[in-house]
Amino acid sequence: MGGKMTSKNINAWLARICGFWKLSQLFPIVPNCSHSFPIVPNRSQLFPIVPFRSVSFRFCSPSGFSQSPRRVLAESYGLRTTDCGYATRLDLLALPDCRTFSHMIGRAIGNGFMIARDFVARGLIKVGVSPNALTLTGMVITAAAGVCYAIGAGSRFAWTLDPYSGANAYLLLAGGLLILSSACDMLDGAVARIADKKTPFGAFLDSTLDRYSDFAVYAGIAVYYAARSPANVTFVFLSMLAFFNAFMISYTRARAEDIITSCTVGYWQRGERSAAILIGTFAYNVPAMVLQQAALPLLTVLRRIFYTKAVIDGKSPVTDPRKGNWWLKIRLWRWSRMTIPYDVITAVNISWLIFAGIEAWDVLRDWFIR
Repeated sequence: MGGKMTSKNINAWLARICGFWKLSQLFPIVPNCSHSFPIVPNRSQLFPIVPFRSVSFRFCSPSGFSQSPRRVLAESYGLRTTDCGYATRLDLLALPDCRTFSHMIGRAIGNGFMIARDFVARGLIKVGVSPNALTLTGMVITAAAGVCYAIGAGSRFAWTLDPYSGANAYLLLAGGLLILSSACDMLDGAVARIADKKTPFGAFLDSTLDRYSDFAVYAGIAVYYAARSPANVTFVFLSMLAFFNAFMISYTRARAEDIITSCTVGYWQRGERSAAILIGTFAYNVPAMVLQQAALPLLTVLRRIFYTKAVIDGKSPVTDPRKGNWWLKIRLWRWSRMTIPYDVITAVNISWLIFAGIEAWDVLRDWFIR
């Protein structure tokens, strides 16, 4: 990996270590330059799932690389540039936004999604839809989804809406309603931003109704299991615990940020929880989803508590696994979105929701009866 490289083959080398093919379009920076460029990789970062912490390049550029639009493009791809007289040094950093293949795919999907979202938002603005109206509409739709859960949370799939059948399409309907509700939740912010209608009350209303939306889903599931004969005490309790976790994740952040600057640590953000509910719903595997959400998000609550305590005590907790020891690196749930470790742990969670054959056993009732 060390040694000398010329401008002729630095393209492929950069593409390999960064996993982002567009970097190759930046080089060679100096056409017909015969100089060689020293490569100084940090060999301690060769752990397979960790990109290089710092790789430095120095390019002899009498014409002034700092004046080139390529510099701006390089920095947008995660390269830090430093002027050094007639030369320019570029440092490729292993930050969360390092352009891995995972980041490239995620960024492409995200950009396409934002374009579509803003297009729809502009159309809504033209017909006079307000951000708060979208927020309220999303809440109403989620409440309707909660009713669907109350009717068919534990049912099998069938093309029928017969509420007395053990197989029906109510979970499919609930999933579709949740997608519409999520669309409203994302569009209200876009409408407020594009129409310049952001208000403190709008942000407050959105955050408040998000808690009601969480409650609507888990209350519907709890009603379904409470209405069984006999009532399934275990899954009523797990539904309550899942809602409590969702509430506490938001509450700990809100309270922490009254004291410290930011507290966004933890894997189970709102996006991950919402995706888990949708996947478990469409997979007709609500018991596996409830069990997962009753257990794992508690780890995010605890992490925010310990993180806040550390910051208050004057410590600087390591939030980027790349900067931590091996024990931090192997905890895949500590990595940020659009990194390979994050994708791996997310794939495990999705597999559980789809393939885990969990029966809604009433363990608590059995224990109490015995």
